[in-house]
Amino acid sequence: MGSFSYTCALSGLPIETGDKVRYLLLTQSPYEYSIGTMNDAWLARTFPIKAYYNDYGSVEDVEEGIGKDLWMEGFKIDLVSVGLGENTCHDISTSKNMSFDDMLEAIVEHRIKVKRTVDFYDHYDKREFRTKTRIGVPTMQRVRKLLKHNGFNIVNRGFEEEGYIIDKLKYGKIRVRFSFAGKNWHKDEKFLKLVQPCLKEYSTVIVAGQGSNIADLLVYPKPGIKDWNGVNSFSAKPTLKVDHAMIREDVWQEIINTPLNIYSDKSITIQDYYSAITKIYTKCQEILSEHSKQYKGDINSSTFKLSIQYKFQSLAYSKEWESNPVIFWLVQTGTPYVITIVEHWKLLIYKGLPLDEVMPVLYEMAEFIYVMNYMMLLRFYWMPSNGCGPQNGMWNNHKQFLESLLRVVKAQRHCDSEPKRDSKGRFCK
Repeated sequence: MGSFSYTCALSGLPIETGDKVRYLLLTQSPYEYSIGTMNDAWLARTFPIKAYYNDYGSVEDVEEGIGKDLWMEGFKIDLVSVGLGENTCHDISTSKNMSFDDMLEAIVEHRIKVKRTVDFYDHYDKREFRTKTRIGVPTMQRVRKLLKHNGFNIVNRGFEEEGYIIDKLKYGKIRVRFSFAGKNWHKDEKFLKLVQPCLKEYSTVIVAGQGSNIADLLVYPKPGIKDWNGVNSFSAKPTLKVDHAMIREDVWQEIINTPLNIYSDKSITIQDYYSAITKIYTKCQEILSEHSKQYKGDINSSTFKLSIQYKFQSLAYSKEWESNPVIFWLVQTGTPYVITIVEHWKLLIYKGLPLDEVMPVLYEMAEFIYVMNYMMLLRFYWMPSNGCGPQNGMWNNHKQFLESLLRVVKAQRHCDSEPKRDSKGRFCK
């Protein structure tokens, strides 16, 4: 496929080769009904970081720093690892330890999926609460470990090298295939039989393959596994898709430099948001330090995390902090058990870094909250960016369309006060 322009998630304007953008990830909403918010279909998973559009539906030269680290830490919480799919060129594998660049590629190929966390107390302490996969039930990790231990080569891309491809078809059903790298393509069964002795703790069967593979090796639990029902509480929860969105940097700057007026006659500026997030970060660090002394530094226990979360949330309801314009976005979430800016905020707080080291990411978070407040007033809702439309940006058409919209807005005559309507609800001239 040739190069193509992309679409700004906020303005709908084209994003062209080398354009500077703010790049963020979106998670599919777990709810089927609409409640009239910007998160009805998709919700913002991450705060944006700076990057440049690469002309092929992704970004490059992504800003280095804590922001990228927080994104990947978030995936270690809820990412659903998948093996190489049917299309071994595009259905790439994912894992919680993948690199940032691998994540970017997986996003483009629509291979990133996440689970809603299952613990009640804290989103990212789920290992204490979720049902562990029962001994005797195969997983991608268990099969991979057995094959590696016996000296077999595991590959994550088809047609690149010879080796075994492992993927998960469903809970308790693992598939093993052989990648031929252009050779021995007619000898699937021979290579699959070589690994069967390594998997003797499971039931295995070689069946007719799909796509370019003549044969597949399927791995199941052996009969008699206690309480084996084919599901567990964690795997039974539906997965959610993750996609990306890009915002033109010039559009971003226009918004954050426009005074915001939401609930009062007093205008708020981005400088107010910078100041607010700096104050709340300092306060949260003080709470973390004081509270960790009571737990003798054990800040990883679920009891500590539950307690500290209540401390953070209580700030939002105190008179001292109720006017802080960013606090509700950072200590609460409208979508329970889904990774959002709230979880990335907690991950940042737990690092205990000095203020000067985190100022860039604090400002990015503050700007993001400012932009979301601004877009709420415009009836905006999140949708992934895309390359739909002409291959290149049609700027004259955009200019004509936006000028037409401006005429419509001016005709309504209700920017500052509610206009009069006739008996049919139409605005009076």
